[in-house]
Amino acid sequence: MSDFQPQIVAFCCTHCAYNAADLAGSLRIQYPSALKIVQVLCSGRVDVLHILRPTSEQELIPFVRFEEVDATNLDFDDASFDVVSCQFGVMFFPDKDRSYREVHRVLKPGGAYVFNVWDSWETNPFAQVAHEVVEEFFPEDPPGFYKIPFGYHDADEIEAAVLQAGFSRATIEHVPLTSKIPSANNFAKGAIFGNPLYDEIITRGGDPQEILVAMTEAIDKRLGAEMPLQALFIHASKD
Repeated sequence: MSDFQPQIVAFCCTHCAYNAADLAGSLRIQYPSALKIVQVLCSGRVDVLHILRPTSEQELIPFVRFEEVDATNLDFDDASFDVVSCQFGVMFFPDKDRSYREVHRVLKPGGAYVFNVWDSWETNPFAQVAHEVVEEFFPEDPPGFYKIPFGYHDADEIEAAVLQAGFSRATIEHVPLTSKIPSANNFAKGAIFGNPLYDEIITRGGDPQEILVAMTEAIDKRLGAEMPLQALFIHASKD
């Protein structure tokens, strides 16, 4: 294995990981030569299995297996993994406490659970802008998508839940970032068409293109050429 040189393909969400990669490039941080970054829409609209399954079937990564599983009912034996990671997913789980217990169960002693969640609207104002724009079109029944990803950010609550699940300790770091907005229109397209908000609009009989115009104007006026972003990174350890 000493000669092993992994080839890494990173599928990065336009408004999440890709921004971090773009910032690293601006700071002249050297990427490994084996790393290839592919920019995609929000993972809420891109099924990861559509990307990974062909790779597995063609045996391009023969030692990796891809499976779709329930995060609150992991179909794996106890003490199966050294590390479990989850990127911007925990806030969507219907039973977060159970998901923590399941991860703790499948981790080996000495293992780690590494995951992240978005911080509040106050530290991620684009989400509040997007919600308020859509709310103007549906005042009686506003789509609630943007409340979910940014509604699970209390560090004390998260730490308590992780420890209650059996983890011995947890460290939580708030990570701020300033992201550029080269095009308000492109950003608005991602905010509407790149996640489940689009489905909520269609279900209510709305016109996504009409909302796109309003959101473009709001982003340009309220955010301008750049915006703050902030997430919480959590590292939970199992003895």
